[in-house]
Amino acid sequence: MRYVTLLLVGVAALSAAVLAQTPANLSFEVASVKPSMSTQPGARFAVQASGRLVMANVPAGAVVLEAYGLQDYSQLVGAPDWIKVDRFDIEAKAPPDFPITSASLGAATSPLRPMLRSLLAERFNLVAHVEHRQVPMYALVRARTDGKLGPNLSSTQTDCAALRASGQLPATQSGERPKCGLVGSVGSLMAGGISISQLVTLVIAPRVGRPVVDRTQLIGYYDMTLTFLADDLVPPGQIPPADANSPTLTTAIEEQLGLKLESTKGVSEVLVIDRIERPTEN
Repeated sequence: MRYVTLLLVGVAALSAAVLAQTPANLSFEVASVKPSMSTQPGARFAVQASGRLVMANVPAGAVVLEAYGLQDYSQLVGAPDWIKVDRFDIEAKAPPDFPITSASLGAATSPLRPMLRSLLAERFNLVAHVEHRQVPMYALVRARTDGKLGPNLSSTQTDCAALRASGQLPATQSGERPKCGLVGSVGSLMAGGISISQLVTLVIAPRVGRPVVDRTQLIGYYDMTLTFLADDLVPPGQIPPADANSPTLTTAIEEQLGLKLESTKGVSEVLVIDRIERPTEN
């Protein structure tokens, strides 16, 4: 059985005035944190129409990465091993003055991140500080000298922000590529109306073990499909048998999207973990 992970992505539609007033220590109104009892692989991040955040079967480390806008565990220094293994179910409600939507996930211009940082401090006793260090990275570039994209990557004119704002975002049927957003399972994804930077942050960087910088110079939004070998973003022992015909992620990116990863070095933010503890149930 394959566990489907749904990520709805976009640009947070908050006014500059609201963002300017967003306090750094902003907290959820209420929050529940419990150890996950799920035996299925994969994790789910979603924001319901009511503005309630639901994170199911997520490792604590993934919450830290989202809270601080980091791409990969390599940007966490001093973190204990359990934050990659122990999984939790988290439900939280944002205060009405600082609403969150599905577009808040993965968005820097959103009150979600300070809320998550407060949650980590309150429930996981997280104490950390940010440093800048020279680290190994990957650069995502175009694979072909003529700049031609792969067969599974195409530009779209769909205005997902307008569709969300108007409430006219069409529902996605099972097995269909969403018009706006990303639907993934172990070893595959289908996406509509997402940027290359979102592809980097949500799909590529978490799987390659290094920060990834986008140097494709591709602007706008794209539809894409990507199929690759099952990865390790699931609990140990729960990875489905690999399809011998599926390419590795790096090969799939090149053959299917017309992009490739090149090794490089650069200065990146890292989060130095001074303290983090397993939470007590509420």
